[in-house]
Amino acid sequence: MTIWVSFRNQTTCIECSAGLTKRRHFVFRKAVKTIENDKTMENILSVSQIVVGLSVVYVWTFRYDNVVKEFKQFRLNDLTRNLVGASKIALATLLVAGIWHSSLVQVPSIIMGLFMIAAQYFHFKIKNPFIKHLPSLILLILSAIIAIFSSQ
Repeated sequence: MTIWVSFRNQTTCIECSAGLTKRRHFVFRKAVKTIENDKTMENILSVSQIVVGLSVVYVWTFRYDNVVKEFKQFRLNDLTRNLVGASKIALATLLVAGIWHSSLVQVPSIIMGLFMIAAQYFHFKIKNPFIKHLPSLILLILSAIIAIFSSQ
């Protein structure tokens, strides 16, 4: 609730220490709301970048034995697995670094999304249950969100 005070034929808002008129008050509040929304989106993007980055690094370092099994199921060779792993870790690093340097975000998120689409393809190809599709599907959605909203 906004409280308005009239003094010397000027109506101002008590909340605003700047003493804005009604018209300027609404313009100011709209600008503040836009900035708050931008901060919220910025926070969502940062959290998404951290989730994607740390998830990829975790899987490709601490759960590497599981990755080896999956690539054997997919009938992909060791060289392909190693190239994919190195690429994903590099992209994950760029996504996390993109929190501080936003120019590093869009291209890695698009490429990471393409890797996740490929993962979906291979899971479908060998007829894995949906639960096996879920991690790459979530990372695909987060990568798409990052790619779309980091360009704005």
